[in-house]
Amino acid sequence: MLKDPAVVAGFYLPHLADPAAGAAELARVLAPGGWLAASAWDDPARARHTGLLADAIAEVTGSPPPAPAVPAGRLRELLHAAGLSHAKSSTLRWVHPVPSAQALWDGLLASPVAAAATVLRATPATRHRIHERFLALATALTGPHGTVRLPVSAVIAAAQRPPAGGPRRPRGHWPTAASACRSSPGTP
Repeated sequence: MLKDPAVVAGFYLPHLADPAAGAAELARVLAPGGWLAASAWDDPARARHTGLLADAIAEVTGSPPPAPAVPAGRLRELLHAAGLSHAKSSTLRWVHPVPSAQALWDGLLASPVAAAATVLRATPATRHRIHERFLALATALTGPHGTVRLPVSAVIAAAQRPPAGGPRRPRGHWPTAASACRSSPGTP
């Protein structure tokens, strides 16, 4: 059976019913000495694309939407529990421009973000109130031309499957969030 020298699970584990089993399966397909990189959205207070929606839901319904299956702060521990070593994590933060608050709303409801399911299951009247509250909250991030300048934050973790013959420190540099995001030569 062929094993992969590297596996990337971008925003994948938080969507699984059993993230620990998913991490274990990703670790299983790694070649000895191979690396796994995984990412998750940060806390909604910093990842405002999910935070705005969660805040609107909580303010209208009185209860927040379900928390992610893998809180960003636990991503590194999840990889370690899957039998991987040298687990490290970093947080990336950036501002993402979105053409309008309505475009952000439409995009979130079409995404697998857990809070979107809460909105879609709501009655039409509740959905309308959540929508109105979301648009009101987004005004604080909206510029004079209607563009929403959305603070976004994600956690990226990397860990290594122990090499054949037992664990040892890998050669070369430790992967960082910055190096994980760099393109390989010949790729855009």
